[in-house]
Amino acid sequence: MERYKNVNINKFLISLFANRKLFIPNLTTDEQQVLHSLIQRQDIVIRPTDKNTGIAVFDSNVYGSKVLQQLLDEEFYKQLHYNPTRQTFQRIKLELNKLFQSKNINFQTLKYIEPKQSTCGSFIFYQNYTRRIALADQLCPASNI
Repeated sequence: MERYKNVNINKFLISLFANRKLFIPNLTTDEQQVLHSLIQRQDIVIRPTDKNTGIAVFDSNVYGSKVLQQLLDEEFYKQLHYNPTRQTFQRIKLELNKLFQSKNINFQTLKYIEPKQSTCGSFIFYQNYTRRIALADQLCPASNI
């Protein structure tokens, strides 16, 4: 991909692990360049593992089908025909204000945990841009926000 030609490998890796307090690269420059070339590939997906203990590399078709398999499992996921984000946002604010009014939390706690804006999360996993838009629209229709 053209847009990654000017990426500084060291800066990229540091930003990738920015949440870690002491990051000391454990890869040589050659290894970093190989990692960068892997990231550019369209036929694989590179994702962090659970608890950020490393990375996992998947065939992009297998990854996409596994994600869809999980999302279509009706035991854990339910397809919504509306976006509940604003409604959930308002309900959270109402419940927090009730806690504040009943003196179960103080003003500082209220302001700290109160959601600041109603936004919709996104879940995008396709490499193909057109399919990304279609999936994002299914999960968070712009007309309902």
